[in-house]
Amino acid sequence: MTTNMAPEFFIGREQEFALVEQLLQEVREARRLLLLNAPGGYGKTRLLYELHKQRERIAQTIQQPLLCFKPVDLDDVALRLLSSVIAYLAEQLDPSTCEEYYTEYGKYARLEQQGADTVVLQEHWHQSVDTFVTSYAQAVKDKLALIMLDTFEEAHGSELVPALWGLLERLPNTLVIVAGRQVDREEKSLVDRWGRASIRRHDLAPFSLPEASDYLEQAETGAGLDPEVKEKIYILTEGHPILIALAEYWLRRDMPLDHLVARPLDELRLLSDDDRKRRRKDFEAVLVNKILDLTEIDQALLRMAYLHRQFNDEILQVMLDLTPEQAGAVSAELRQFPFVRPRPGGDYALHDEMRSLVIEHSWPTVDPHELQRHLLARQIIDRYYVPHISDLDQQIKAIRVVEEDRKSLATALNRSGSLGLRKWRLEADRLYYEMELDARAGYAYFAQLFENALGSNNLSRCELLSNTLDEQKEKLK
Repeated sequence: MTTNMAPEFFIGREQEFALVEQLLQEVREARRLLLLNAPGGYGKTRLLYELHKQRERIAQTIQQPLLCFKPVDLDDVALRLLSSVIAYLAEQLDPSTCEEYYTEYGKYARLEQQGADTVVLQEHWHQSVDTFVTSYAQAVKDKLALIMLDTFEEAHGSELVPALWGLLERLPNTLVIVAGRQVDREEKSLVDRWGRASIRRHDLAPFSLPEASDYLEQAETGAGLDPEVKEKIYILTEGHPILIALAEYWLRRDMPLDHLVARPLDELRLLSDDDRKRRRKDFEAVLVNKILDLTEIDQALLRMAYLHRQFNDEILQVMLDLTPEQAGAVSAELRQFPFVRPRPGGDYALHDEMRSLVIEHSWPTVDPHELQRHLLARQIIDRYYVPHISDLDQQIKAIRVVEEDRKSLATALNRSGSLGLRKWRLEADRLYYEMELDARAGYAYFAQLFENALGSNNLSRCELLSNTLDEQKEKLK
């Protein structure tokens, strides 16, 4: 099997870079927020990470120091709490700048653990947010900042959204980019809140023919592709970047794509818009189902699509009964695909559009009655989530015992909070799969988690649990 790495180059998007650079130069005078709107697979996430990668070049272009935060991926349920977003940003600031914030948040966390009164908790929560804003302002007083929120559709309509706007509007010298599908839904409320001049909406376009040709030219197969084949790929994908990347990848692995020779180019050029859409859908299914020909890793790709809440080498071991060495080898192969992206903490995931396509086209072929998927849900609950949740619970309890003997309670509480966040993420994911498997057992687990969150006055977590339940509401019928 060929093991060439996925392309590292970046094509086009000059207009988007110029727009970001322009808005950055305006943030000292007025608040600026950019809504980056596009369907799945158009390259929103790739653009955000490229902005972060090129942050030094951008700083040189605008001739001002720039603090560019790593994108906040709201596909991660653990980041759909305001406290998590603040912690994520604080981790990327100079620790000495945030000492007061960590102290104040430590006080709040301890009160939450003790089940303090809601009014007292709210008072300490607002104080911790105020200290973060002060710390942030100190960190960016002589520079500009760029905060990027990705996959924002996952937070749409939640309690997090107004809380985020309330925080972001207090952060000086900062351009905020909000990327996702249908983020235009946020436009009216933001205009009402911040004013028309502060909000810019930009619809990300698919690749043009020159951009698609440029991508294919720079890819490994590019030198061997006839210009006519490149144009056929462009027409059959309608310039959809992830499908172009997928077509190039299969060609690089010497996998034939019959659609590229089935119709002459002149005929494809004359297709109506409706016919092009139908042809794209057919080509899409062919591209996605090619994973079923990759016998060495097809099972891993299928499981990544279904077990999408999180995926890592340990889950590979559990799901495919692999040794650590075997899982590492499969993982290395998976990370070469253009539709697999890294996530924080060593996890990795299918691009959300690719995940949807595999669920739509591939899983019904291999598992028409969903029996395999139900077995996977049971396995990942019993063999991964249950032991990990138990282990984190023991670690958190051990820290609470040790902290009584320490003078630096803030350090212990910060570690406890970090472990607690990881435990919460695992619990939310387990709830999702419990509902997938058995609605009654899932609802019972939801009631347990909801009672625990309510007992500590964590209303944001209660809402996130309710949202997870809503995702699976069809299972309750």
